[in-house]
Amino acid sequence: IECFNNVIVNKDSTYIYGDRADFNGLTNIAQVYSPLVKTVDGDMTMYSYDLEFNTLTKIGTYLRGGTISQKDNLMESREAIYHAEEKDIYFVGNVVMRNEEYTIESDSMGYNFDTEITKFYKKANIWNKDGDFLTADKGTYDRQNDTYVFTQNSYVMTKDQQMWADSIT
Repeated sequence: IECFNNVIVNKDSTYIYGDRADFNGLTNIAQVYSPLVKTVDGDMTMYSYDLEFNTLTKIGTYLRGGTISQKDNLMESREAIYHAEEKDIYFVGNVVMRNEEYTIESDSMGYNFDTEITKFYKKANIWNKDGDFLTADKGTYDRQNDTYVFTQNSYVMTKDQQMWADSIT
């Protein structure tokens, strides 16, 4: 099916807005096109240059850049895979996540919109509002509990101290 002008693709709480869409009923894949494709799911809004969405698995993918906002978080990446059912998004390439509290940069990161837990799978650099610098090759940040868990090649630098360790909690 080809759809033109003011296209809306809807599956449960996920709404995708574009200028044009191609839908294949055999594969359940909707390709949505627009100068900026808008996806809304609850309090998450995503803008991307392209979006492929599987209406059966509820998984969406962009490959040419996107920006996601939820609450006060702003996330950007070159590519992402969004799992609408689980509220998980996985970012790849030039990933930046920021808000008033911190900025996280990595090349590979995951985030859950319900738990607000960020997982980084490759080296991440984190700057917080207090001027602290944190870095690790792998780890998590739990925003609701304001806790970091670094599990590989960790380093923390504050105004008063520096720490190096394989793991830091």
